[in-house]
Amino acid sequence: ARELDEGGFVALQYDTESAWKTHEVDLRLQRLDASGSLLWERTLHYQGGLDFTGDVLPADGGFVVMTGDGLWKFGPNGDALWSRSYPGGNRFFAIAPVAQGGFVLTSHVSDARARVLRVDAQGIALWSRSLSEFKWPGQISVARNGDLLVSGINEVTDDTEDRIVHRPIVARLSPTGDVLWARILPAKGPHDLIGWGYPIPELHVPETVDGAVNAATRGNPHPCL
Repeated sequence: ARELDEGGFVALQYDTESAWKTHEVDLRLQRLDASGSLLWERTLHYQGGLDFTGDVLPADGGFVVMTGDGLWKFGPNGDALWSRSYPGGNRFFAIAPVAQGGFVLTSHVSDARARVLRVDAQGIALWSRSLSEFKWPGQISVARNGDLLVSGINEVTDDTEDRIVHRPIVARLSPTGDVLWARILPAKGPHDLIGWGYPIPELHVPETVDGAVNAATRGNPHPCL
């Protein structure tokens, strides 16, 4: 749920029972007042099942909803204004607003690459950029100067032990999507991102006061300078 400047909250949830039974999910966009009472609710259908990812952001007096497979725009009273899907078999993970208008999103595409997608306020794609060192994307945020800060998971095969090794990775992109740098970070202690399967990207890249970027891997901070 997100608290709104005009008072109350907006929330996005999904029906876990339908996900287990059919792998098709009814998402519920809910507008709540300051005491948590329901003002209105809208239902969206999502076919991602148990792989659900989603978020909702206030936008131009209404709300933009990111589901695993695209974007929806709703007016302040819950009227559906538009929906957008994007080619490439995307699964979206995170969304952030851009000061100039529109949004940036991280996604995983069907050819097993991570990418960043930039869209305008109407959800029209402006550009996309592949992140070659990322196996899975995570969070995205916008720095004060407009650069994009992206987290995710890097994957390599350790032939000596015949296993797949995952490491947290962060990158800084220009406002037009050019990769300025990328850093693979150590994952130490009991929360190592090492294993046989694909981990959930639980990384965040908030910008610190001095302009450096810190990445947090499940509570273990690693400065990225």
